[in-house]
Amino acid sequence: MKRTFFLIILAFLCLVPSSFAASTVKNYVLVDTKSSQAFVPVRLLNGFADIKVAIHAPDKKIVITQQDTQLTLFMNQATAYINDEKVTLKQAPFAENGITYVPLQWISNSLGLSISWDKNASSIHISNDQDQAILPFTTRGGVQASASAVKNERKTFKVGSKSFSVQMVTVSLLHPKVELDVALAGNTIGKVEDLSSIAKRNKAIVAINGTFFDAYTKEAYKAPYGYIVSKGEIKKPSPADNRTIFTYDKNLLTALIAGQDFKEKYEQGFIEGGLQAGPRLVVNGKVALDVKNEGFRDPKILTGSGARSALGITQDHKLILLTTGGATIPQLAEIMKQAGAYQAMNLDGGASSGLYYNGKYLTTPGRKISNAIVVKYQ
Repeated sequence: MKRTFFLIILAFLCLVPSSFAASTVKNYVLVDTKSSQAFVPVRLLNGFADIKVAIHAPDKKIVITQQDTQLTLFMNQATAYINDEKVTLKQAPFAENGITYVPLQWISNSLGLSISWDKNASSIHISNDQDQAILPFTTRGGVQASASAVKNERKTFKVGSKSFSVQMVTVSLLHPKVELDVALAGNTIGKVEDLSSIAKRNKAIVAINGTFFDAYTKEAYKAPYGYIVSKGEIKKPSPADNRTIFTYDKNLLTALIAGQDFKEKYEQGFIEGGLQAGPRLVVNGKVALDVKNEGFRDPKILTGSGARSALGITQDHKLILLTTGGATIPQLAEIMKQAGAYQAMNLDGGASSGLYYNGKYLTTPGRKISNAIVVKYQ
């Protein structure tokens, strides 16, 4: 009786929509570098119209159906079936970090799914006539649930003749424990709060200051500048602003996009969180500055030096959060490149610049702030 109940529950969990699964567990594609084969979480296929997945635990059988087509695969076995036709797979299904993976190319060919790769974003687009998914991809074995998800380093980078001491926190975004959020001071637009207080209230392991805001007004309402998105909801719109926006989806696939592109991207329904700051510092691994075209006129950004905060994205889906002092924007861009960022942007700086990690400040802000990017553990 207990065994029957377990199998019923297991079958139910395999059949829940992928949108439900994505709310608690990340989906990503794995690439086996030895065979050059890619593998997709089988549970993701439930999110596509007319595709159903069932896993039969006793005989380690995976059954995927789409109208008159039935695919039958077996865990760790190369033998599979298309209806009653026996085939031999190049690579067998397997489990990693508790997730069942099946060979993407064979599945897509059999079910009529289209796939396209974006190497700059390290992502893959999977679609049919009705549904689509955009997933991060990484190497097989590249995500270890037992490994540390967050690392802190104090490093020195040399730019020209000048050396910069930085505080840097690196977050493995595909780690099963990691969550991101954009947190508002006092949970309200226009409020300010200590960065450490925002972090503690949100039970964050890491926090860094976010957007620019009206820090010098004597009014109680201190307006943040630019888009702010949290839990899929636009908390603060900014439709005429072309500055760079950091975004992420439910799988923590991150991107840096121009403000003018935000509306179209948001309407696709994938953006879970984000905030707008800028300027953009690094594009596809190269320093790339277009400060005036992003709309910046402040000498503090154009020519000045000072305390800086920045975020970067690596090609293997790590988030770099970094603070330093006495840097110009071009110097900060070079620092982020040296730190390993493939994409990077500036955050609010000066007295707002702050970085919190594991219960204490690595860089202490000189004032209360409007909002923050926070990293939490599930």
